[in-house]
Amino acid sequence: MDKSSIENKKAILLDYYEGAYGPTIRIDVQSHMALTIIKDLFLQLAESKKTMIDLVQIDSVKAIGLNALLLKGVPDNQEPDKKLVLSSHTVTGNFFEWTMSLRNWKRAAGLIDGLLEYNRPGHQYLTEEAIDDALVELAFLE
Repeated sequence: MDKSSIENKKAILLDYYEGAYGPTIRIDVQSHMALTIIKDLFLQLAESKKTMIDLVQIDSVKAIGLNALLLKGVPDNQEPDKKLVLSSHTVTGNFFEWTMSLRNWKRAAGLIDGLLEYNRPGHQYLTEEAIDDALVELAFLE
């Protein structure tokens, strides 16, 4: 497998737009490799290996409409009700902070397992529609 094939399999597209259910951040992946990268990042937060990850800064990520998507892990008793917050909005992009408990990052990684095992086009919603500042949709092969 050549270098460009590997890079394509690792590609993750983040897109922020006004969707059918309001503001939406779509995490679009087209391979098991890319889906596994996302799962591993969630598990790093769940296992306290990292307390913060800017998804936009990951090498295989291309972002549209986002300057930052900061993923934060906090102890279970410190999780806020609103997990995804729009911290700043500019003409060139938006800055979001997504804070969840270690338990909920592990739960999100488990939702990815379902997509990996099903191995067909599908998606999971990872935030709450009426509570969070945007809906995060993880799309696999769609």
